[in-house]
Amino acid sequence: MSEYISRDAIHTKIEKEVERYFDDPAPADGYYLVEDVLSEIENFTAADVAPVVHEHWIKVQFADSKALINDGNLCLTDGFLCGSCGHSVYEKSPYCPRCGAKMDVETP
Repeated sequence: MSEYISRDAIHTKIEKEVERYFDDPAPADGYYLVEDVLSEIENFTAADVAPVVHEHWIKVQFADSKALINDGNLCLTDGFLCGSCGHSVYEKSPYCPRCGAKMDVETP
């Protein structure tokens, strides 16, 4: 799985390391090498990513219309709703199958 970083954060980190390493004025070749690396980072194609939504499952009971009891009452089945989009599932999973929210928030 790929990991994504902030272009600004890596740019700042490299600049700080260069300042620390080259306390004295940097040799021209070292300076230009760093500038080339920073330029490559700036021009590198950005990945198409979205922020991770962190949520939790909400425990609910569903009326199961296929399981009528003889007296006409509905059977109730345990299930869960996504705290982000409201999608219903019968079993928990690490992510919502509809919206992709990561289910890692402790239930309030």
